[in-house]
Amino acid sequence: MLATVRNPKMWKTLTGRRIFVFSRKLHSLKTIEIPNLYLDEMIWRNLDKWSNKTATVCAETNRSYTYQELYNKSNSIASFLHKFGMVKDDTVAIMLPNIPEYPIVFLGAVQAGVQVTPLNPSFTPGEISRQLLQTNCKLVFCTNEKYTTVLKTLHSAKLYVPIVTINTQNRTLPSSDSIDFDDIAQTSTSNFQQDFQRDVNDTIAIPFSSGTGGHPKGVELTHRNFVSNLHQMCVHEFDLLLSEADGRYTFAMHDHHLIY
Repeated sequence: MLATVRNPKMWKTLTGRRIFVFSRKLHSLKTIEIPNLYLDEMIWRNLDKWSNKTATVCAETNRSYTYQELYNKSNSIASFLHKFGMVKDDTVAIMLPNIPEYPIVFLGAVQAGVQVTPLNPSFTPGEISRQLLQTNCKLVFCTNEKYTTVLKTLHSAKLYVPIVTINTQNRTLPSSDSIDFDDIAQTSTSNFQQDFQRDVNDTIAIPFSSGTGGHPKGVELTHRNFVSNLHQMCVHEFDLLLSEADGRYTFAMHDHHLIY
């Protein structure tokens, strides 16, 4: 994969296990080793340093979670998925806007060995059903506001998939048939124990393309893809490399504009 930058004096390329970086400040060639880590392992490895810091916050409601809360709730989601009968390489859909609960669901699924396919909340019923069918989705996470849309889509496509709803506006459950996110995320649980074999090349996410050349197509992304990308984005022009994950979900690239 070649990344091109607007500044002609800067270039980066990711190949194999190393990212090569030429710095206009230091004028030297550096290499970054990409560790053999699972994405969740990388995110949580320094949890004790950041446990009481705010990890995610909603700009509209000011609803927030600390890193420790994020970790605990994602473990609860992983345990729920396991008890629900989902096994490694099953797929769940996340149809959520940018809300603090998104990383909880995503990381919980990753820890459970379950693949995630993200759905745009503005998708039409046809777009939703097509993606759910192609990924053989077993569970859908959505907000209360989107429950009716998802339910009607499932019925039309003759899909019998349970729905977990996230309450963002203090509303009652949209249906007695839906599963309340708060109930499963607040369940007290110890660290989720994985009883399956994992590999850094396991698929953990299946986003879909925009479909400019026909119908949207799923793209399989692995632990390795995510970890490599995060390390790539943590390199900036002063070669201050992030050697320890600080848990931030937004990584500043300064004046580097990468084009893939």
